[in-house]
Amino acid sequence: MHLRSVVFLLLFALGVFPGQTFAQDLTQRQWMTGLVESMGWSFGLPDDPELADYLRILEGRRSLRIEAEEYKQPTDLVSVKRYGNFGPFSGEGWVSGVAAPTTLHLRFLLPLSGTYRVSAAVRLPGHRVKVGGQSFEIDGGRELTETMIGDVKLSAGMQEIAVQLPPNGAIDFIELHAPAYVPVEPRGGWQPDAPLHLDDMAVTAVQAMGILAQLPPTGRQIRVEAESASRISGVDLTSTRYLGPPSSGRWLRAGTGAGRVILPFDINVTGAYRLQLVAVGEQELEFELDGRYRRVLQAGPYLSAIAAGAFPLEAGEHQVQVGLEPRSGIDLMILHELSNDSESYRQLAGLSGVDDSPTPELIDRTLELLAAIGSLR
Repeated sequence: MHLRSVVFLLLFALGVFPGQTFAQDLTQRQWMTGLVESMGWSFGLPDDPELADYLRILEGRRSLRIEAEEYKQPTDLVSVKRYGNFGPFSGEGWVSGVAAPTTLHLRFLLPLSGTYRVSAAVRLPGHRVKVGGQSFEIDGGRELTETMIGDVKLSAGMQEIAVQLPPNGAIDFIELHAPAYVPVEPRGGWQPDAPLHLDDMAVTAVQAMGILAQLPPTGRQIRVEAESASRISGVDLTSTRYLGPPSSGRWLRAGTGAGRVILPFDINVTGAYRLQLVAVGEQELEFELDGRYRRVLQAGPYLSAIAAGAFPLEAGEHQVQVGLEPRSGIDLMILHELSNDSESYRQLAGLSGVDDSPTPELIDRTLELLAAIGSLR
């Protein structure tokens, strides 16, 4: 059954259930908080959340630096230093151990779940880090040195990272990084005290459900040939056709080692775009857009189009970076402009034909619908 039909049926069915009651003077703030609660994202909120806590979750960024001097516990047998004898440091200082091994406990709130790449800046070899139920051993140098720890799956909510410092060891910070989610926000961003409109609900509901790619295409495209790449590494220009005909007669292919291609492009109209790469490769490709969104894509044995996802893009300059495994390659990137009109969002969110002034009952039904469908995040 088509997704839109499912949405309408669920709206009809959910209309019989009582929901949360909102004040009559509805604002974006009320919709924002209800959205976080209904989508099951409230685990990343503190006990007494403020507006910034909701915005942090809805923004979708998943990078967090845990400054050791800020998040250490009072009972930890460590001290905070502020001199630069062991190289530059971030934050207000760094944490030093003692003459014997000691354990530092870093407790913090993680807004969003995911698999995070974890690194730390430490001094001296012999540190042991316990995070997400896993233990890692890492070494620093004579100065504070950022060192990769590994990839760890973490759930939103309170976390503790335990760091066993070697004698006279030191730590500056631990950093967590995962690819960002598409932000959930109305056109023009959140204005918490502004009146809530139906378009605000429709746009954010589509984003929250992760179905941006299902907006109808306008038919307009932006085509970026791989040979127009501003920077390349480990790839060669080729006109080989036995893996499929390239769009302009030439394409870029990695040799016996890995390659990297950076494709710049311009957007004239702010809106949502669905991206495709025409590529080849028996191994995975690394796709990164504007340093914010990252995907791992699977190409095929011949040049063919593969979906990279749909993203909101502002008018202006952008770039895609593609990491290629040996013997894989890229011919073309295509951006399909998606409809940005109100009716397209309303239909996809199941809100077509509804009055522009949302009622508490409509909000209740829509939030229950979103809770029932869930998020693709």
